[in-house]
Amino acid sequence: MGVNYTKSVYNQLVEVMERLDSMETEHRKDRREITSLTCEAKSLRKENTRLRQEVSGLQEKTAALEEENHRLEKENLLLRDDNERMKRSLGNDSSNSSLPPSKDAPGKAPNTYNSRKSSGKKKGGQPGHPGRGLSKAEVEKKIREGVFRHSLKEIGTPGRPYITRYRLDLEVRTTATEIRIYADENGKFQVPDEYRAEVSYGPAVRAMAAFLCSEGVVANDRICEFINSVSGDVLCLSEGSVYGFCQKFGESCAHICGKIEESLLNAHEICTDATTVKTDGKQTYIRNFSTEKNVLYIGSEKKDLETLMGIRVLKQYAGVLTHDHETSLYHFGTGHSE
Repeated sequence: MGVNYTKSVYNQLVEVMERLDSMETEHRKDRREITSLTCEAKSLRKENTRLRQEVSGLQEKTAALEEENHRLEKENLLLRDDNERMKRSLGNDSSNSSLPPSKDAPGKAPNTYNSRKSSGKKKGGQPGHPGRGLSKAEVEKKIREGVFRHSLKEIGTPGRPYITRYRLDLEVRTTATEIRIYADENGKFQVPDEYRAEVSYGPAVRAMAAFLCSEGVVANDRICEFINSVSGDVLCLSEGSVYGFCQKFGESCAHICGKIEESLLNAHEICTDATTVKTDGKQTYIRNFSTEKNVLYIGSEKKDLETLMGIRVLKQYAGVLTHDHETSLYHFGTGHSE
């Protein structure tokens, strides 16, 4: 019996076509799935980019908040200290401080208790108490030594018995010293630098001006007014001359300022305060740093933290600072007292 190849090939073709239809259906399904996954991947990438940007923004915000938190913590510490100080101050009255009873809160009973008992002694210095003034014997010794110029004033009738009292005073007289500078063998005048001007001021005037400026922190115009006044208004000292005296004094003291700074930096405790002065009509400050043995004065235009950062003594000091509650000073030292 012969084989029908035509029918066999046709059946195979039908099977192949069915398989192709099935594969094409699956392929279309896969293509839809791939398209869906591609869209989902694009969406995820966009979301990832957005989340990265959001995370970066949150990190910046966190850093800013941490910095703000650090600043607020420091400020809170200062405010807590200030609050404690204010509470202590508000709790003070005439019973536990030097405040007078007139400063007590309304309704408070007056403080009538006094633990001191009357000793029955007279007021003033008691016998055996060491005096701080000069004694009569010390005055007479200085007169004999020529330290004091002696003058006599008599009260009553001379020739009768008398007792002696001494009155100490200062005598200020304006003197004019003529300096004659003779020509040398060549006929030239060798004039020392201190006598370049035809009229100059002597060491007593210069020392008084420097003392009032550095120790008393007195303004130049007031120094002029004072020295001219004690001279009987005959000196006519100018502010420019006072400025020159103080500038030369400052230059001569420059070499010991470093030693004073080192001594202050090695001290356990430093006291500091600022005094207001006028410089060219503007308000400036002179700040002192002091211990029992050393005092350093530093001029500054302001009292803010940036200015204080430029002061070597403050920047390097590692001890206790005593001040009147200047909040900027709490950035320096390792301890504080008020």
